Amino acid sequence: MAGFDATMTARLPVDQLAAAWNQIVGIVGSYQRMGEPLVRRLGDYTVVDIPLTFDGGQMKGRVSYTTEGQVSGLFIVTPETP
Repeated sequence: MAGFDATMTARLPVDQLAAAWNQIVGIVGSYQRMGEPLVRRLGDYTVVDIPLTFDGGQMKGRVSYTTEGQVSGLFIVTPETP
């Protein structure tokens, strides 16, 4: 996928990404909106946490970027995850 680094491209094909999203929606309902992102630097990476609101509750999206601006990590976690 465009914007993913080589590791993400190899380990998270489009069909697996879609399946993961469908699993999240199955747990917390339809996506409604996102909140204000929190951006921080961790070592060589920029990490962005984004509050996500779904019909059935809150989750947090977490995306890490390389120094070249490519996505090197993509997660949906509970809001309490540090």
